[in-house]
Amino acid sequence: MNDPKQNTQKNTGKQMDWGKFDETLAYLDTVFAQQGPFDGVLGFSQGACVTYVLSALAETGDLPPNIQFKFAVLISGFRPRDSRYSSICTRKIKTVRTLHVVGKSDDVVDSSRSYEVADNFQDPLIVEHDKGHLVPSDKHVRDALKAFMAVT
Repeated sequence: MNDPKQNTQKNTGKQMDWGKFDETLAYLDTVFAQQGPFDGVLGFSQGACVTYVLSALAETGDLPPNIQFKFAVLISGFRPRDSRYSSICTRKIKTVRTLHVVGKSDDVVDSSRSYEVADNFQDPLIVEHDKGHLVPSDKHVRDALKAFMAVT
């Protein structure tokens, strides 16, 4: 039985199981086929974790056929705790350009976890903000996002 305490973001590293992630990939494959193409993907918190896994799968060539993107934006990102996916997130990711947005006061996803994710990408662009666990609208973050997307 799942321990509800294991399903919180403040979890201190316990194993978590993404039991239906294959269904998520199939759904995303359909979305990309029907509504794409997309130049990039953006994820916040758990979505950033999924974005990280998608980027790792892109690096290994293991994404479903319709999921293709050139860049990723990860806001309050962290490593997956499901061993099936955390193990593929150990290689340096070189094929996906990334912007990582890190909240210095994030009390849900500690900034060290977001920096750990950024370190797994080649040449990550990292932007900090002083706030907590949110998608910031600060001018310097918006400007960094605009500049990042202008390159793509």
